[in-house]
Amino acid sequence: MKILFVSFFIIAALAFSVHAATEPVMSAFDAKVLKKFENAQADSEKIKILTDALEDAQCGAIVYFNLANLKANAADFASAIELYKKALQLHKDFYLAARNLAICLLNTNSPDAFEMVKKALALSGGTDAQMLSEIARLHFNHEDYSASLAACNQALIFLPESKDVLLLKAANLYNLKNFNEAKNLAQNLLKNDEKFLPAWEYLFLSNLEISDYSSALSVYESAQLLGLDVQKFGINAADIYLKLKLYDKALALYKKALLAEKSSISPDKLLNIARLIYHENEFKHAEDFAIFLEKNLDAEHSLQALEIRLIAESLKDPQSKELETLAQEILQRDDSNPLANFELGKIKLQNSNAIEALTCFASAAKSQTYFYNAMLLKSRAYILLEDFKNAIDTLKTLNSSANSKEILDFIKKLQAFEEQKK
Repeated sequence: MKILFVSFFIIAALAFSVHAATEPVMSAFDAKVLKKFENAQADSEKIKILTDALEDAQCGAIVYFNLANLKANAADFASAIELYKKALQLHKDFYLAARNLAICLLNTNSPDAFEMVKKALALSGGTDAQMLSEIARLHFNHEDYSASLAACNQALIFLPESKDVLLLKAANLYNLKNFNEAKNLAQNLLKNDEKFLPAWEYLFLSNLEISDYSSALSVYESAQLLGLDVQKFGINAADIYLKLKLYDKALALYKKALLAEKSSISPDKLLNIARLIYHENEFKHAEDFAIFLEKNLDAEHSLQALEIRLIAESLKDPQSKELETLAQEILQRDDSNPLANFELGKIKLQNSNAIEALTCFASAAKSQTYFYNAMLLKSRAYILLEDFKNAIDTLKTLNSSANSKEILDFIKKLQAFEEQKK
């Protein structure tokens, strides 16, 4: 934002259009100083003329104001702010000093900016379009979307074609859940500039909120064809593709999101997506995605991705030779992993390796998730070894928590069988 430079004569001209403000009266001293100021060529010379003038008690607000302008346009905001404040102390209704001070405070992210923008706007009689735009933005940043929308509408009276103000209005409408209005405004913005990415974003998000997934994807794909960077709303597009079971497109976008330099996507979300896919019996997609996650996530989440591969493989083919390899790989990272121990125990039991199966099931049974099934298969391993006593004890332990008639009946049969063998 460029600071406004004004001399006495410009101020006098502006005073007719500033309804609520009065500009400072020019003293003879100030007029003399500003005459030298206007004739000077270099900024350094101008700064010296104005700085020297500050030493005189006759120095008025206009001298402070013009020196502040020089400092502000040199990005010396700290000095400019103090000088504008001094100008306002000398003349509290100095509209242009308040306006430029507001701009400096905005540039420095000062918490005082909001109040000074309001003061400048009031001194302008509510007609300063830039201050209206800034107050709309500040209200938006404070999540006061209704006040921001009202300020946008006021600013648009003076700046009806302002792309930034129209976009801010669309953002307010979106946050106020007026999705159709936000959508229409975004579409109008794109008529004038088809490569205005923020408008594409609000058009996409508005369609998403009204569950018009087809239109949302059309927006995403159109923006992509224009060569725009659509990564910002790529995750939402991926979620739609996933909802529509277009797994190839969805997973490609999730992968891209994860590999982005500043990825914001949660590893837990990605893992849950992989789980969702295998529950849909899309084992190939689930496996490919889990392999990708295993390679690209941190150690903890990588292990979970490997677990997903094991579950998906087990569901796809319980007799798969890959199961043992995956289970062993997990146990190399975490030897107490209940899932891997349980799956490996099943394999050992199927291969009549009951002793190794018992070890696996004992470890798996420590987990509440696998306790029931692990204890049940552990009893079968004992039966395979013809160790009926331990089989019965295992089933009794299981029944103490499960209280199952089927287990009780099985215990009785084993007890009767054991008696016959004696």
